[in-house]
Amino acid sequence: MAQQDHSYVLTKDMMVRSRRNTQRGSTRSTRRSRGMAMLAQLALLTLCCALGSHALPPGIYREKVNQYDPVVVVTDMLFLSEDTFLYSEEFGLVHICQRSNGDLIKETYIDLTSVTDGGGNKGILDMQLDDDFENNQQVWIYYSRNTVSGPGDAAGDTNRVSRFTHHHNSGGLTSRLDINSEVVVWVDPEGYPDIPVSLHWHYGGQLTWGPDGKLYFSQGDKMIDPNWSSDITHFAGCIIRMNKDGTFPADNYGAQNGGAPGCWGANGLRSPWRTTWDLPTGRYIIGDVGGNDQDTAVEELHIYKPEMGFVNFGWPHCDGSNCEYTQPNNKYPVREWAHNGNAAAVIGGFVYRDTMLPPEFREAYFFADYGQGWMRYVKFDASGLNIIEDKLFDENPGPTTTMELAPDGSIWMANLYGEIYRYYSDYMEPTTPPATTAPDGATTEEPTTTTTTTTTTTTSTTTTTTTTTTTTTTTTPPGPAVRLYFEAVPADSVSHMRLDGKLVELPYVLDTYVDAYHIIEAIDDRCDTGSGNFFRFRGWSWGGPDRQIVRVNSVWRHWRLFYNNKDDPSQYNCYKLA
Repeated sequence: MAQQDHSYVLTKDMMVRSRRNTQRGSTRSTRRSRGMAMLAQLALLTLCCALGSHALPPGIYREKVNQYDPVVVVTDMLFLSEDTFLYSEEFGLVHICQRSNGDLIKETYIDLTSVTDGGGNKGILDMQLDDDFENNQQVWIYYSRNTVSGPGDAAGDTNRVSRFTHHHNSGGLTSRLDINSEVVVWVDPEGYPDIPVSLHWHYGGQLTWGPDGKLYFSQGDKMIDPNWSSDITHFAGCIIRMNKDGTFPADNYGAQNGGAPGCWGANGLRSPWRTTWDLPTGRYIIGDVGGNDQDTAVEELHIYKPEMGFVNFGWPHCDGSNCEYTQPNNKYPVREWAHNGNAAAVIGGFVYRDTMLPPEFREAYFFADYGQGWMRYVKFDASGLNIIEDKLFDENPGPTTTMELAPDGSIWMANLYGEIYRYYSDYMEPTTPPATTAPDGATTEEPTTTTTTTTTTTTSTTTTTTTTTTTTTTTTPPGPAVRLYFEAVPADSVSHMRLDGKLVELPYVLDTYVDAYHIIEAIDDRCDTGSGNFFRFRGWSWGGPDRQIVRVNSVWRHWRLFYNNKDDPSQYNCYKLA
């Protein structure tokens, strides 16, 4: 059996703050001061992650999104729209945020601190929008619920999956999640019976929607008995597949074989903190945190496909492919790496299929290591099961706790220090205008010229005069893609705009004019206000994010940017692309 040593600190295990005061009246400031003390204690453990230079692939940039208190431990991020996102803290707070002047403005979205048993590897584990969110406004939260107070143990505490109702209100930061709307969909029947605080690890867990509309989520071995992970009668150490009403599909392996009915088709997992469905390929990808013996332990990436049937990923009898115990259902990881005497903890990510980053990153799976402090990506062969490329993306992002793909195609990550970073690129996807209708109904055909000739003949008694009038009309439709970046630069309070990657200064600071409405238009060669053809493709109101990323198809090579203020509606500026 793989060695068990519960003194280690890994993945969320390294996000330790002192256990919250068992008196529920503890304040956030008390928890934060404890977090600062623990952060200092962890400094020696995270030397491998000490911030230094940040070597990134060519054309990839990294920016810090926030400047908040470094003891805030972000367990998950979730985008509601391109400019509004949520992040959760392990002790039960969820914030709704927007970017402004290089930092974040935030409000409390929901406060679950009074009912969340946070600390160690517990708390808010994950959030997910309902797969029909636009219609039902439901948000799902996977968290550790405190049901019974008990000093020194987790008496009665248990994992649960609940859904809550989102109230849009006036939009943006005014939106809230209604705590009184909670519908408890699943409660772990095994809970966390009377165990010491030092063993509060391996709780979970990520929520994902599968191709069949079922909800999938992961749960660790809970450190109650590691053998539970390979015992199909337990929910521990397995991937759980559930109907939206909390029942379990009859074709789950556990349901068909007298086991835990929610156990889908794979168990033998130790601490599957982050998992994801890659829907186009039907792969379920699992990042499983390895064992505690730093001289022999390994981190693991697993891939499961339903056609594999039931598989056991080996824990606790195997740590990676180092396994003396074999059985027909054993499945080794597709990638593993050794601790080599250092702390390590895999943070699973996602398969990148967007177009903001250059083509070499398409269909790559991004992941990180919390303990060793790097971010990497791998690419697979046609089967999707064998790695053919394995490259470093960021050598030092800090101890990553979670990763998220943003709607604009950028990659976001959060680390132990409460820092949120965004990775982006100035790459512009080359496009060939399709022979279909473009956005807003504009044609994508090449510009056409229509010539009309009118001949007029005038006859008199002495002469005949013929006059020919030619009228030419040029229609300029959208064409190749152009990406524009608008960003505030707080250091000098000047805004800039990137036009095809070229930085130009704007005549005003974005989002500083009350009641302003910022508009970007593609126009023809006439930049004077009130004249020239134009194609308006993006606008946003005051108070929105300071950075706008716009993709548009247009053969027009001039761009007009202006704001419309109620006191001065005429100010604008015009730029010409190279």
